[in-house]
Amino acid sequence: MPVGLTLGAAFRPEMAFAHQNATFSENYRNLYLNQVGQITDDWAMKMEEIWTGPDEFNFTYADQTVAFAHANGLKVRGHTLVWELLVPAWMKKGQFADAQIDKLVQTYVHNVVRHFKDKFPGTVVCWDVINEPVDNDGKSLRKEFWFQHLGENYLEKVLRWTHEADPDALLFINEYGIEEPGPKQDYLFELARTLKRKGVPLHGIGFQCHFSIHEEFQRENLEQALDRFIGAGLNVQVTELDVRINDDKKGITPEKLKTQARIFREVAEVLPCALSAMFLADHVGAHRRGKLHTERQVAETEN
Repeated sequence: MPVGLTLGAAFRPEMAFAHQNATFSENYRNLYLNQVGQITDDWAMKMEEIWTGPDEFNFTYADQTVAFAHANGLKVRGHTLVWELLVPAWMKKGQFADAQIDKLVQTYVHNVVRHFKDKFPGTVVCWDVINEPVDNDGKSLRKEFWFQHLGENYLEKVLRWTHEADPDALLFINEYGIEEPGPKQDYLFELARTLKRKGVPLHGIGFQCHFSIHEEFQRENLEQALDRFIGAGLNVQVTELDVRINDDKKGITPEKLKTQARIFREVAEVLPCALSAMFLADHVGAHRRGKLHTERQVAETEN
């Protein structure tokens, strides 16, 4: 592992504290304590989990994760404040004017970010403020709920609101499909540069990095992509690294595992700052919640 590289992984509080097998939970916690310096809650810090009504916030599970990190000297990546796929049902169904939604989201961002800043000082060090905002064609932002109701400058708004709530946190746009050259990478690069020129508090780009051993890993493409964004004054971090090994449905073999390990190693070697893996486990699918992520992976991230 390169010197100075922060290693992190996705974390599930229900597995760490509420598994039916207490020994499993203890082993799960110890695995993270022994292997990583930063954790990312896979679900509990997302809007749909926390924001249960216009003035209702449920921090139960998120607090478990951040309290665990705080007590053990780990850092936390906040994930995520705004994502088109997770708009609370009560907001979608409500008869809210755009101006009301704008004010509600501003209040939400302020409350959530300040909650963790004040309750667990110095623990949540960065936020994936906006998750996956770029359309797959690489020509525009996704024109979905937040774009429609907060306006085309909604990224700027949410980044500024987050910075107001915690001026010390590093703020990221988190995206997939930007590891290779192409229109999606180009669009996000120009978007990030525009935001920086306007003085918007955007500090970095999260590269999700969903790879497969069945597709040739182009190390030089990842290096060039990282260098491109670094050259624009942006911090770059790998945020959701996984390397699938059974796309061919032919089972797991020692050779497949060796190829997977090689790709993990190469990603770590080219990365200057931080790397977060999806999970510290050998079967990611067993740890995912519900069908939302599965459908998303099939449709978009597992390309």
